[in-house]
Amino acid sequence: MLARLFPGAAMRLAHYRSILMLRLFGEAGLPPSTAEAQAVAPQRWGRWLKIVIGLVALLFYSWLFYLAIKTWDSKVFENVHFEPIWIILASLIQILGYAWAVYLRQCVLTWLGYPLPFSEHQKIYAYSDLAAKLPGIFWAYASRIYLYHRSGVARSVSGMAIGLEIMAMGVASSIVALVTLVISPTVETFVPVTVLFVALAICGALTHPRVLRFILRRFANPMLANALDQLSWRSMLFTVACYSGIIVMGGACLLGVTSSVVGIRPDLFIQMVEIWAITLVWGVIISWLPVDFGLRQGPLLVMFSVLFPLPIVAVILLLWRIWVNAIELMWGIVALIFTLRSSSRIEANTDGTP
Repeated sequence: MLARLFPGAAMRLAHYRSILMLRLFGEAGLPPSTAEAQAVAPQRWGRWLKIVIGLVALLFYSWLFYLAIKTWDSKVFENVHFEPIWIILASLIQILGYAWAVYLRQCVLTWLGYPLPFSEHQKIYAYSDLAAKLPGIFWAYASRIYLYHRSGVARSVSGMAIGLEIMAMGVASSIVALVTLVISPTVETFVPVTVLFVALAICGALTHPRVLRFILRRFANPMLANALDQLSWRSMLFTVACYSGIIVMGGACLLGVTSSVVGIRPDLFIQMVEIWAITLVWGVIISWLPVDFGLRQGPLLVMFSVLFPLPIVAVILLLWRIWVNAIELMWGIVALIFTLRSSSRIEANTDGTP
């Protein structure tokens, strides 16, 4: 519908999406004419890929819906007593984890040679999270690259920061998932242990500056090379350790939302951390897909169904989605306030008023 109303804008967006990864590493990656020629193929197979992913998602959710209908028992709702105190505690934990994640993003870009204030990172973090609500993970990445470029960060460097964040998250979530599996192997894993080790090895290798320099040497991008020269392996280990802590806090948030429905269950803490870690590993694995049609929530659905009846799972995950969207909207409002304040300050300086 929108493509018909705005055909020019739709064509430009499709073009930018197809060549985004080619442009992340500068003009030396491929000449513009070659990039445009090769962008036609991804548009063709991308359409079929979306159809296949859509069919997989349809089968997955149809199967869950069938199980929910088959095992439906209204008596399970008699034990549901909503307790908002646990939602409030989850929100407080999320605020701390969010601030920690924004600080990590500030650290990574500072290491890459672009020191920006914390408030600038918060704004970009919040706006890109809201952009991720649009179909396709492309919007989150593209909006972040665009916003950082407006703040003076080279596109290749902001693209590298995104890649480092994804790989560090993959390492941290794999480690946390493996540790929780050892501590409490009571929850069936959505992602096999072998896949966790493979994800750990691949993501770990792709966080090492030497490996990155070897892979990206063909692009011969001076800005990217200079940024990688300033990045140390010790810094990336620090990033992975911090993300591990943030993942544990995410599991605590999941426990808080769950407890608001089924009552406080401290014994579920390890399982919640495990579920959240495996969900993030799964997200890293399918991050290359142009659109996921909700498949990112697969681990949450499958592993929660082991712990609770499917009707209760539906209530918990619906509340989880409402809570996540409300939190992201709140941070978007905070970012908007920062933006309006900085705009007012710039206008005041322009007018010569104190």
